[in-house]
Amino acid sequence: MRIGIDANSLSDPKRTGIGRYSFAVLDQLFIIAPENEYYLYAAQPIDQRVKQEWSRYDNVIFREGNFPSRYVWQQLFLARWLRQDKVDVHLALDGLLPLGSSIPSVTIVHDLIWYRYPHSTAPHVRWVYRLRQKSSARKARHCIADSKATKSDFLKYAGIASSKVTVIYGGVEPKFKVQSEEKITQVLKEHNVCRPYI
Repeated sequence: MRIGIDANSLSDPKRTGIGRYSFAVLDQLFIIAPENEYYLYAAQPIDQRVKQEWSRYDNVIFREGNFPSRYVWQQLFLARWLRQDKVDVHLALDGLLPLGSSIPSVTIVHDLIWYRYPHSTAPHVRWVYRLRQKSSARKARHCIADSKATKSDFLKYAGIASSKVTVIYGGVEPKFKVQSEEKITQVLKEHNVCRPYI
């Protein structure tokens, strides 16, 4: 299967929320489903460290542009790129589908901060999500929410059936694990922290 993935969030070397989520999910997806071909699309070059990390996979293909606005590119050009590569399904890691695409899609909804707390998001982000998120959800074959709260908010906002949204919780990176007592004592000592502590 050819899976087309909007990888815009991996262009910024300072990965934040969706970028960290995207990297972690895709990193595991390439391992558990190596039979697929993965086409990663971005308006601007994907971070070199990401490309280097995934260079070991022959089935991961990078398609990058040099567009100043990722949202303009996503809405006006991504559909054409998906068609040209004859992808079977499109994964929208940021919940937004491109205009004019008829390819079956799955969207991921992380939150509705732009809607619930509009003052906390940039005006251009609010504008794009206001224009495209509801219609993207209605057009998608299925939606994924990363919490029950997000699903509840999203169902009210988008007006779609509960059966169309599945909650899949985020995973935990391998570096977050229980440490040995020796390591804990060492870190506490380095930072001059005494027990009990918060």
